[in-house]
Amino acid sequence: MNRRRRRAEASGARERSPSPNALTDSLRAIHAEAGGALNVYLVSEADALALILDALEGSRVAAALLRAASDLVAKTRTPTGERPLCLACPAELTNMRGVRVGLAAPSRADPSMAIAFALCPACGTAGNMDDRVLAGLRCVWPGAQRLVVTHPEGGRA
Repeated sequence: MNRRRRRAEASGARERSPSPNALTDSLRAIHAEAGGALNVYLVSEADALALILDALEGSRVAAALLRAASDLVAKTRTPTGERPLCLACPAELTNMRGVRVGLAAPSRADPSMAIAFALCPACGTAGNMDDRVLAGLRCVWPGAQRLVVTHPEGGRA
């Protein structure tokens, strides 16, 4: 548990959710930084050890995914109605067993922000998981499309 949360609990105060204006501002900032292209990362419990090792080796994406997972774990312990929801369905996350954690980050070498989300065990193991994630992201970016990079290293024709 982090210090800020311990202090808040000791004083009887609760952390508040960001205001709608703060969320809107954050989404606009991510959109501006992304320039129209986001990378989407999904991890499961099975990926945890590799993710920790990658973070220790300096991977910013791995560190961000670990922070997102940690934040989601903390939020699953909040009262009913304030817990995180699955990106793809209305399921409320009550624990992290079987949950996939995701990040949508601007597609650039050094993104400064990202959107964290989760998929419940049912949606995270569904055969159409990618379609479910895309549908959830379309709630934020209605025109979102999947792009497949066939030559990530680039090159000349």
